[in-house]
Amino acid sequence: MLNISKKNYVIYFIISLALGILLTFTTETFLSTVNYGLVSIFLIIGVIEIISFLINKNNSDVILGTICIWISLFLYAYYAALIVMIPVVLSLYAVILGIFALLKYMDKKGKFYLIMSLFSFIIGIIMLIKPYFTIDIYLKILGIYLILSSSYYIEEIFKSKRKEKKN
Repeated sequence: MLNISKKNYVIYFIISLALGILLTFTTETFLSTVNYGLVSIFLIIGVIEIISFLINKNNSDVILGTICIWISLFLYAYYAALIVMIPVVLSLYAVILGIFALLKYMDKKGKFYLIMSLFSFIIGIIMLIKPYFTIDIYLKILGIYLILSSSYYIEEIFKSKRKEKKN
């Protein structure tokens, strides 16, 4: 078993709780912050690569720099479209899983496969019709999960305090 210090559990607790609260209550702000962070990173890398090209005259630097700057502009210009595309792609995945489950149902006649198939189709359709709603709900559920899972770290902190008192 891993030997994790009390200090690490405190750090994990704080990160888990803060990220959980952030995802649960400020989903839109979180998504736009991540987007602007990615835009900034790609832009900085692109500018560094272009400057490197001007100094070293290496063609790969200008190609990489141009691609990075293009990606940053794309992320900046099409942020809303990208946020919508995530659930749309996931809806296709859900429908494909539904088809495989339906094929297994036809092959094995297990009711579980029929239920999973119907569930996958319904989820896939919902994600296709309401993509932004779906990503918002998903991130809120993830935030709640992180908040709840942070209780594990609190429990470990108290366990390590009890062990220290015994010794």
